[in-house]
Amino acid sequence: MYGLIQVAGVIDQSEADLIIEEGADWLGFALRLPAKNEDLSEADAAAIVKAIQPDNKGVIITYLTDADEIAAFCAEMGVGAIQLHGDVTPGELRRLRTLAPDLYVLKSLVVKSDNIDELREIVDTSAEWVDMFITDSFNPATGAKGATGLTHDWSVSAELVRISPKPLMMAGGLTPENVGAAIEAVRPAAVDSHTGLEDPTTRRKDRQKVRTFVQEARAAFARVAAEDGIHLLPQTNRLRALHSIVRDHQAKREDFVPAANRIIRGLLDAALDLLPYEPRDVRTPVGRTYHGLSPASRVYGVSIARAGDSMESELRLMAPETRLGKILIQRDKTTKLPHLHYAALPEGIDQGHVLLLDPMLATGGTALAAIGVLLDHGVPEEHIVFVNLLSAPEGIKAVHDRHPGVRIVTSSIEERLNEDAFMLPGIGDFGDRYFGTDIPA
Repeated sequence: MYGLIQVAGVIDQSEADLIIEEGADWLGFALRLPAKNEDLSEADAAAIVKAIQPDNKGVIITYLTDADEIAAFCAEMGVGAIQLHGDVTPGELRRLRTLAPDLYVLKSLVVKSDNIDELREIVDTSAEWVDMFITDSFNPATGAKGATGLTHDWSVSAELVRISPKPLMMAGGLTPENVGAAIEAVRPAAVDSHTGLEDPTTRRKDRQKVRTFVQEARAAFARVAAEDGIHLLPQTNRLRALHSIVRDHQAKREDFVPAANRIIRGLLDAALDLLPYEPRDVRTPVGRTYHGLSPASRVYGVSIARAGDSMESELRLMAPETRLGKILIQRDKTTKLPHLHYAALPEGIDQGHVLLLDPMLATGGTALAAIGVLLDHGVPEEHIVFVNLLSAPEGIKAVHDRHPGVRIVTSSIEERLNEDAFMLPGIGDFGDRYFGTDIPA
């Protein structure tokens, strides 16, 4: 998931609560370490993991290397993710994937002064069996491979981001002061900090440091995404709470629809803000002049049926002057390729800016077909803003490889697609859930 923030080295429940309250996504528990210097007992860690689910994801950080032992340990602890810092072979990673197919696996890449070729080989041989890589720093004085408090050559991490087919989490000496620069230099999918967030006297997490780290990281992730034509909604506690509702497989339609509509309103507001405006002065009721703005171009909304229809009503409420159109694209059962069945676009669409509406950007096939329809009708790609709730990295890449001028507004960049092209952690079939054809009674 793009923009993910992990805080590692949790020592007790109160510290876990602090980290969650300040907005971090994942909590890291360092257990079964070579030096046996764990911060807390396995029983205490398991109790914290149980207490924070499903609001947060506990991650075991360990040096275990045997697939059977790793799978059994994760099941015992009740976690859904494991961060492996030991010398785990590709064969053991493959066995782990078989033993625990739903386990989210992070594999460490410890950056030294001269091991870039070794790290490339690890990426090449392990990527198929892991979900994310994490870079960390080596301490030549102690031999430590993580939690060193040391930074490493960020150009190495940037190179690993470039070559890795899987997302990369950046760690190693990150602090509230340097995390923004690190994200802009490396462009990772996630960041992690441990000792950089601790009070040097108590060795406990400092609330202000955690708060500032999260704020700086969120802001930097948003800046980097915007530079790449992706406008990610601020990952506020309120937005995450709404996502918890719509992602819940037990959510009833009476809860799902209002929460989805609230997210859609935020997306549309962000999308409308990207369009051109021109000065407009108005006289207020007390006789003063207000120097404001008004749209400089006509706005068109085009929904990709059926799921995109869910976004029309909110757009009508927010911008009633918007002219609406519709595109129906279905996937061929034999070729699996998208096929255009219907397009009804308003007159003059080539003269305005278009909000293309579809809650999901998965493989990008449907999006590319819809963008092609707009281009065929004379809409410049720079005038297209694609609005969706969830985006997969694969879909974003597919769209921007073909149409770099198209801007994407989304509320979440997901981890990846599964073998059935559903996003993970995902939301299921949005259209079915929104319109009530696949929702608990």
